[in-house]
Amino acid sequence: MPGPSPAHRSALVLLALLFSLAVDGLGDETGRGSGVLIMAIVGGALIPVGMGALADAFDYRVALSSTVLAYAYIAWFAWRGAEPSASSPDHVGG
Repeated sequence: MPGPSPAHRSALVLLALLFSLAVDGLGDETGRGSGVLIMAIVGGALIPVGMGALADAFDYRVALSSTVLAYAYIAWFAWRGAEPSASSPDHVGG
């Protein structure tokens, strides 16, 4: 069985780099930020499995429309969930 392709190897290096950049500068929140990042990676692995189950049980339209929930959560987090709290040292104004 052949080993991972060059594309897969470079993706692994890129994942480590992106992880480091994502948690850089989080200070005391590094553990929390890395946990959220790992949950996002796991979610990216579990959502396709759920979509496959929906496609088998119903049809592909239902499975593909189920991603609306995932994108709605991402949009909510981008607009509201990611707002810094008033106690955050980086919080400006308020």
